[in-house]
Amino acid sequence: MGQKYLLDTNVVLDFMGRKLPENSKVLLSKIIDDQINISAINKMELLGFTHVEQNLIAATSIVNNFILISHDVKDFQKIEELQFLDSYFM
Repeated sequence: MGQKYLLDTNVVLDFMGRKLPENSKVLLSKIIDDQINISAINKMELLGFTHVEQNLIAATSIVNNFILISHDVKDFQKIEELQFLDSYFM
């Protein structure tokens, strides 16, 4: 895989909870095996912190030329520079 991806918190949790559709699980397994990227904000959310700034996740993705994978479409759909994939429709 030449492209790099940033996984949003909900993707990590859905993957671990086996909630994703089969095609998404297969692709995410390959991404995780190849290289996994999460932002500092995602790490904070995974540690249980709430009310963190979602724009910083998008900024991390844009600055590093990552495709953001998330199921929070409404949080990210208006950011034009952002490359985005919905984790349930990959």
